[in-house]
Amino acid sequence: KMLPPDVRVLNASPMPEKDGTNTLTVDSDSGSTSQNKLSRPFHPSLDTLRKTYRYTLSVGEIHDPIRSRGVWNVPYCTHFDLERARECAQQFIGCHDFIAYRGAFRGNERGKTQNTVCTLFDIQISEEKTSIVNEYAPTPTLCQTYTIDIFGDRFLYKMVRFLVGTIVQYATSDRIEIDDVVTTLNLGRWETSTSEDKEDVSPPRFCAPPHGLSLRSVEFDSSWKFNWMVDQQSYQSNPPTEH
Repeated sequence: KMLPPDVRVLNASPMPEKDGTNTLTVDSDSGSTSQNKLSRPFHPSLDTLRKTYRYTLSVGEIHDPIRSRGVWNVPYCTHFDLERARECAQQFIGCHDFIAYRGAFRGNERGKTQNTVCTLFDIQISEEKTSIVNEYAPTPTLCQTYTIDIFGDRFLYKMVRFLVGTIVQYATSDRIEIDDVVTTLNLGRWETSTSEDKEDVSPPRFCAPPHGLSLRSVEFDSSWKFNWMVDQQSYQSNPPTEH
């Protein structure tokens, strides 16, 4: 257990503020002044406009041991159909109710009601052309690595991992069909269309493991002003580069 003396925060950046707040407004008639204040403070999740997540996975007989902590090597899989993966991802683009792709609440959050409608702007799936493993392998297919970039306004708990799991299942097997994916978005639950006796078929919902997931970027409204505290010594030795 960590005690307060064990953790110290130095030079923390102040809370972001919006333009026009904490300013004095003078009434022209009465001459009285009033201060403009926010209805609530800044929230790092609720005030986002756009987020980008990346999931990295690999298929093949072996996996890159150097990247094993940040790349999911799909077990018992040697082929990833890129066209089928993109076909499946296309179904998720747009505004949908993603309740079928949300993880179950835990602890005190059980029974919580939540808005499950999200908008995905784009999903990009690409193959990495360079690999240390393939440079020394006798065949170039021993380890193939793919990245899935998902752009959206908001995401539910474990939503990205469930989306990736669905894309991988459709791209590597025939366990689900594209109609199953469309049904989950329309009905909000999984119903398989590949078996006559649906009661004996377990839902094909699959959550990809967490170690392949990374948050790439977060965008906020331009009205929010961030006054970042920068370590001047580190900043001068490693100044940011323009992109």
